[in-house]
Amino acid sequence: MYARVEGVLLFIDNLDKIKVITFKELETYLSGLIWINGWVMAYDNLIYSNFLGLGFNNMGINTNVGLSFPSHPGYNYDILNAEDGSFLASKLISEFGVIGILIILVLSYICFRNIIRFSKTKNEHTSNFIISLKFISSILLLSYLFVRGIGYFNLSFLLNLNILLLNFKFS
Repeated sequence: MYARVEGVLLFIDNLDKIKVITFKELETYLSGLIWINGWVMAYDNLIYSNFLGLGFNNMGINTNVGLSFPSHPGYNYDILNAEDGSFLASKLISEFGVIGILIILVLSYICFRNIIRFSKTKNEHTSNFIISLKFISSILLLSYLFVRGIGYFNLSFLLNLNILLLNFKFS
């Protein structure tokens, strides 16, 4: 997560200096650039699909989406992360459109609710194991959604989603 934040700040500071950036700075720069590219791809695909989404596992079919990487002696990529969008929220928005945005909002609500519930009960001696498990799953799921994504069919994502929704009630 630190590399993503540092990369975004480096990206903003060095928009016009890409050709003279050092190789180590370039790796950090690419992390931020790929994260920003995920949001750009989500927006572009949302507009391209008229807010309906590209369809399940169809990210990458719109070739006019995302940021192009300027030429550098160390790297020469055209489009960054065209297939996975860098993080799960970008993939959900691109593939499911408005429904993907709703899925992200619901999952984020559940995660923040579990984090708040854990922080309220952490000082009690009778701390519930399920509340602690949901807290950990919420932190991991938020990082999958907004920091660094994994695919839908990854075991850790499915496990975190199951734990997160364990005994879920909207009240």
